[in-house]
Amino acid sequence: MNTPWSSLREALQHCLDRRLTFAAFRIAGQAVQLLVQRTSKVHHVGTTELDTLRNVFVIAPFAHTQRTILVLQPDERLSFHADTGPIELTFPESAPCEPYPPKALDGSMDQAAYARMVNEALMAIERGTLRKVVLSRTKDVALQAPDTADLFIRALSDLPSAFICLAHTPDHGTWLGASPERLLRKKGEQVEVDAIAGTMSASDAPADPSQWGRKERDEQALVTEQVERVLSRGGVRSVDVHGPEVLRAGNVAHLHTRLITSGTGLSLARLMLDLHPTPAVCGTPTDVAMTFLTAHEPHDRVLYAGAWGPWQADNGTELFVNIRCMQVFDQHVRLYVGGGITAGSEPGHEWEETEHKAQTWERIIRAGQGRIT
Repeated sequence: MNTPWSSLREALQHCLDRRLTFAAFRIAGQAVQLLVQRTSKVHHVGTTELDTLRNVFVIAPFAHTQRTILVLQPDERLSFHADTGPIELTFPESAPCEPYPPKALDGSMDQAAYARMVNEALMAIERGTLRKVVLSRTKDVALQAPDTADLFIRALSDLPSAFICLAHTPDHGTWLGASPERLLRKKGEQVEVDAIAGTMSASDAPADPSQWGRKERDEQALVTEQVERVLSRGGVRSVDVHGPEVLRAGNVAHLHTRLITSGTGLSLARLMLDLHPTPAVCGTPTDVAMTFLTAHEPHDRVLYAGAWGPWQADNGTELFVNIRCMQVFDQHVRLYVGGGITAGSEPGHEWEETEHKAQTWERIIRAGQGRIT
């Protein structure tokens, strides 16, 4: 008798061991999808080409341009449920990626360094050059040969409402994420955009959004306003706004607004590029925030706070913001976490917020692989 997810585990391990170019993902309430290329190279595309593609998987880094959008064009597609029986793997001859360059195990930012970065942001906000900026940090967790397939499978049950994704490419190595934040969804002619910001511990978060603090409510309103401006510039004349509501994601909660409109006549690729990065992961004004991040964050975000997901597939398009994520190496994983800094921010509180977010994966790592260091 098969144990739950045994067929999925076997398929993921097959892909990981052979360094295949692949993406495995689960949208809440749906089956796990595994997409595998027979060639290792991923395609880099611009908006015009992206609008013409069907049934592909998109990976857009945080600091993307039109030519840094990666597209995985699968030759093999498999679907899994917990009780899926044995599946014959038909892609053993796929070409492996070259090994991704290792990273040293000291990529963590300490609290004092993060506080200095927050204080620099607060001074910029006080001068009026910034309204908000999202500051991220990395946190390395030492592990002996991380069991990446196990982490993915544990996340499926631990985080049932999240977009769980595991992808490997020669460009960026192996990444694993559990995002509560959808960037863009298109089903039929309906387009839906999420505006998520403001964070509290799930145990402390009021069920009524109006009872949240002004800092969190203002932070979320900035994101909603920016999304509305982007849609308006794109020619959208009518938008249904639903929210804000409280969205619980593991051990944290956020304020969440959904904006729904018709996608008739819209370039979906252009809309994606105009939306991302939103103030929820970058800041506002966007160009000033990006300049600040380039000058002050000591690490490359790579895929953290980028976007990924199925593009114009049979079930439509669903792109998610790649937060609550990690990059996987041979002897450790590197967690990426961040928080929005506004005029009401306090460095100690912001550090604690990032610690809460890191616990999303630390808890799963601890359950599956024992004590972490």
